[in-house]
Amino acid sequence: ISPEDDLAAAVNETSGETFCLLPGTHDIGTHTVQPGSGTRLVGAPVTITAPGAISAPTKLRGSSPEGIIEFSRPATGVVIENLDICCAPGAKLDTDNSTKQLGRGINGSSQRATDLTVRFSRIHGNANAGIGGIGDGAVIDHVELDHNGSESYLGCCAGGIKSADFYSLTNSYVHDNIGNGIWVDSGGSFVVTGNVVRNNTKNGIRYENSTGYGRILRNVVQNNSTSRARPGGGIEVNSADDAQIAFNTLGRNFNAGIIFRGSRSPVSGVAYGNVLNGDRLECGASGVTCYDNGPRPSINRMSS
Repeated sequence: ISPEDDLAAAVNETSGETFCLLPGTHDIGTHTVQPGSGTRLVGAPVTITAPGAISAPTKLRGSSPEGIIEFSRPATGVVIENLDICCAPGAKLDTDNSTKQLGRGINGSSQRATDLTVRFSRIHGNANAGIGGIGDGAVIDHVELDHNGSESYLGCCAGGIKSADFYSLTNSYVHDNIGNGIWVDSGGSFVVTGNVVRNNTKNGIRYENSTGYGRILRNVVQNNSTSRARPGGGIEVNSADDAQIAFNTLGRNFNAGIIFRGSRSPVSGVAYGNVLNGDRLECGASGVTCYDNGPRPSINRMSS
């Protein structure tokens, strides 16, 4: 598919097809790309530079509040690879709850997208979140999520990625988002490993209101909660169960590096082997155990 082709017309209403997008800017205007089950959207190879910035020569641009890639119908097993995805507009209106689903770069449209894979892609400049509303089983690997979110979406949704279902996010760079960088809420679980999470205005990583599980391991989480709104923190477990926070490197996060709190659901978990670099550790909630956290790396004793 060349930048001059009608990408939305080619992809929408199909399933099980692979679409190879040539380098250049694919401007879909007010349309959205709506992949069906088994669809693969693949751009040209990308360049990655430390700490995970992605330069993708294949760019996907749109101006629909419904998103750039939108799951308007249930779909499973979609793969999105080697793309630069930008610029879904939108604003949340207090009188219209449906607006919470607007403004996402990849819009799961209330869990219609299951077993989604996104890799080697940059998703940025979206009014709500880079990725949001995805269903169970998403695998997000080697992505850059940056400069997403806006004031009207703060509190409900704004940030790099948010879901209420299980997903994993690995080897990625999540930075400079308005809102939380990496977020699971409302019963969801996640595995978050090997990422660099910096300069987000709220929590770098937030595990919230869940009786699932959170595995937050071997990440660099620094200089988050830049809005300096309390309580704030680099990694926050809020009203959530079975959190394991281990071998992360923290520093310069407002208020606390790691914080356990909340009363909506039981709070439980363990934090160990984290390098705090001067950040506070708040482990006061019952059901929480913290040990071997300090200024230096600890011996790796992490359980499976």
